[in-house]
Amino acid sequence: MKKPMRDGMNDNMKDGLSADEFATMREELRDAMPPLDELGHRAELRIAVPTVFLLVGMAVYTLVRYVYNVPIPVERAIVFPMAFVPNLWGLWNLLHTAFLARRFSLGLFGALLPLLLAPLGYLVAHLLEFPIPHHVLALAPIGLCIAMIVYYLVWKYLVSFLNAELGIA
Repeated sequence: MKKPMRDGMNDNMKDGLSADEFATMREELRDAMPPLDELGHRAELRIAVPTVFLLVGMAVYTLVRYVYNVPIPVERAIVFPMAFVPNLWGLWNLLHTAFLARRFSLGLFGALLPLLLAPLGYLVAHLLEFPIPHHVLALAPIGLCIAMIVYYLVWKYLVSFLNAELGIA
């Protein structure tokens, strides 16, 4: 009767090695191999924060648009925040982790991101001929300052916490 294999070993791996020798060899190999992503393990989780916020925003939009029948023709422009923003957050975090971690605090670096997102959002809206009311443009500087404060807090506390959990801080 065959002994059940453990730790994912098959008969080929077991030949000539005891279980302890195999475990030791596996640990040595794991320690010798570099992580899959030199700049941080599990890099795909870097976009977790904006993705959660965008899901909440999309739920609110759906509720307002289809339950309360508020005519908001935003379908053309929703691709920008749903596709581009989470990826930009991940790249921004990667850039900070790789090159600027010693020069800038993560909160300060994250607070700079709205300075890139706001013009890109305006450009996408303009290219899609999405009408932006004049009062929205008039309040843009105040909104940008508020966004920078919110981004600072989110990057300082939430993103830095996730980076620490992943071991990339």
